Amino acid sequence: MRLTAFTATAVLALTTVSFAQADWIASQAEWMEQDDEVIVQLLSLTVEELEDRDLYDAAGREIGEVKEVIGLSDGTVIGLAVEIDDYAGIEDYEQVVVPIDRVSPDGERLTTDLTVDELRALPQWDD
Repeated sequence: MRLTAFTATAVLALTTVSFAQADWIASQAEWMEQDDEVIVQLLSLTVEELEDRDLYDAAGREIGEVKEVIGLSDGTVIGLAVEIDDYAGIEDYEQVVVPIDRVSPDGERLTTDLTVDELRALPQWDD
């Protein structure tokens, strides 16, 4: 009985993640750069404060630099366009959009728990 409840919970969680990711990527045609004065509520920072900050992985290795804050026309911020700095075999200067809910402030730097494989799978940003 416990195994069945656990399995059902795990399947529901995976389904929710898949739907959320599909919705996030499906809206890519609507993505746009956000103005400098927009406040990114989740991080309590403005776009201007986020741009040019470095993003680090959980081990403290630099992944790259935030180039743009990406959102929708209504001001909803969905991610950060990060220019990869030859991190773990990912091409130098490739920009990927890191979901805003996978980024945390850590003093003057930003961190993410994304793995190398997850970073490689992120949509690219070409401004």
